[in-house]
Amino acid sequence: MRRRPRVLVTHHQVQPVALELLRKECDVVLPTADFPSRSDILSLCSGVDGLLWTNYKMKLDREILDACGSQLRAVSVTMNGVDCVDVTELDRRNIPLGHTPTIPNGAVADAAIELMIAANDGLLRKHSDLISRQSIQGCTVGIVGFGGIGQLIAKRLQGFDIATILYCGRTVKENDQNAHDCTSPGNGNQAN
Repeated sequence: MRRRPRVLVTHHQVQPVALELLRKECDVVLPTADFPSRSDILSLCSGVDGLLWTNYKMKLDREILDACGSQLRAVSVTMNGVDCVDVTELDRRNIPLGHTPTIPNGAVADAAIELMIAANDGLLRKHSDLISRQSIQGCTVGIVGFGGIGQLIAKRLQGFDIATILYCGRTVKENDQNAHDCTSPGNGNQAN
């Protein structure tokens, strides 16, 4: 009888439907801690065939790959970026990397706009407070990070006649949303 693959999911709060699908074909290894440390991950990864990497703050590097062992066949991340992954090391080992470079961006941007409107409209307030609410028209909106999702948020805000869109990120981005990097000298919008 063929051995079932072992897959380490690095955080137990992965969507239940995803865990259910994995459990049909694999033995799933999960950390018990809400936010497992690097040493927790290292102690769990020996002998796994696959990694479902969910921690963008922890580097998936040679040390972890070595601890997994030579039978590791696949790595997948639950984020669109791969900054936390040593892609060169995976390539060297011929281990495929799965990720979602753009698929969730639109849904995340939509949810951000919905939450912004809900917060502004005070949807959890009583009706009399809603009558005196302010519109988001003419407001200044700040976006933390201006990668794919941040740029989609800025694009969606264009329909709301926002006065100014400021963003901060690792790099200044050329964009057609009239968004301004709030950390660039000389733009009149420096963050303090």
